[in-house]
Amino acid sequence: MRGFSGTPTPEGRFNSRSAAGGGGLLWRADENAREMFRILARTAAPGWVLERDNMCLVATGIPVAMFNPAFVPAGVDFDQFVEEARAFYSERGLPWALVVPEHDPVAPPGRIRYLGLAEAQIMPVMTRDTLPGDDWPASKADIDIQTAETDDVRADHRAVLAIAFGIPDHMSRIVLPPGVPLSPLLRFYVAYREGVPVGSAALCEAAGLAGIYNVATRPEYRRTGIATALMRHVLQDARERGLQTCVLQSSADGRPLYARLGFTRLSTYTIYTGS
Repeated sequence: MRGFSGTPTPEGRFNSRSAAGGGGLLWRADENAREMFRILARTAAPGWVLERDNMCLVATGIPVAMFNPAFVPAGVDFDQFVEEARAFYSERGLPWALVVPEHDPVAPPGRIRYLGLAEAQIMPVMTRDTLPGDDWPASKADIDIQTAETDDVRADHRAVLAIAFGIPDHMSRIVLPPGVPLSPLLRFYVAYREGVPVGSAALCEAAGLAGIYNVATRPEYRRTGIATALMRHVLQDARERGLQTCVLQSSADGRPLYARLGFTRLSTYTIYTGS
């Protein structure tokens, strides 16, 4: 049984914080990430979203902390928020992650650790326009890129995630299930070489931005231009959908690639995990 509370943040709130931290783009980048996880939770069975004021707790049902993010709001009692988040995820038997944006600090790291949360990852938030550079390869002759509109392509997307990120099929199947209509705002891609699924990416359309997620290449095919070809394809798709700016959260391995492709650092998310 799915449970949902509250409604997505209204468009009008984008302007309410436009004067802080680099303008509205930062807040829109945050909202894109929130909406991506909301969509995953709505597709999942079960999935839960709890929203109140500016608080957003998302539980997809996958027993991996990063798939159950608590987006910390500004202007709240931080200790109370952490305890409410802890109770929300504990009730569902799920590990969870606290997402703390650099541009909207709410508590010093020492306080976060005191409350029993451990720093797990630092992720730069990066941005660029959706017009690929002229020096990007348009495609690779032996690469075919498809969207996950059929169960077979969805299974291939899950297979790439299993190999590249260590997310087993039975977990990713929760949010990318066969036979269930997917939101038109979240598209999944698979790159094939000679019929073998070798790369993946996802595009979330929210807050007027193109959010790019799930960028991965199977280890034996890395450094062959597959990720660049995928990025070009996704950015062109975003541009055709009327989106002019894209954002992503980079892993340490992906940072050099995105820098070469013209992405610049916008901010940073620090991820803390709770039990």
